[in-house]
Amino acid sequence: MRRAAARRDPGFLASLRGPHRYPLEGLQGSAFHLLTDQPEAALGIGLDALRDATIEAPDLLSNVGHALWQTGRRGLAAECYASVLASGYAEPGSALERALTKRVQQVRGRTAIPDPAAARGPAES
Repeated sequence: MRRAAARRDPGFLASLRGPHRYPLEGLQGSAFHLLTDQPEAALGIGLDALRDATIEAPDLLSNVGHALWQTGRRGLAAECYASVLASGYAEPGSALERALTKRVQQVRGRTAIPDPAAARGPAES
């Protein structure tokens, strides 16, 4: 999971040069199991898909975070959420960004979670 969270998008040109695997089936499967209140199944599918992905998949990482949160693994869930925030996937000011930030803040202090703002770097003027 941490290796997948550290993975970054190779960029447009690099993505044209080689085969890449975007985990669409894992994203859909994990979302289905989350919506049907089966977080353990969502977690298994999501982690397998993250392992197979060759590019950044913050949407899938968010699903894995939700499954971890629902199964009581809040520290790991907050790590997923912090990675999603650092990726820029959640639009600034969006409901998703506010929800993920709130959950990270609920856990921060109890576990060592990287600060997403620090991962983004200095603010642009």
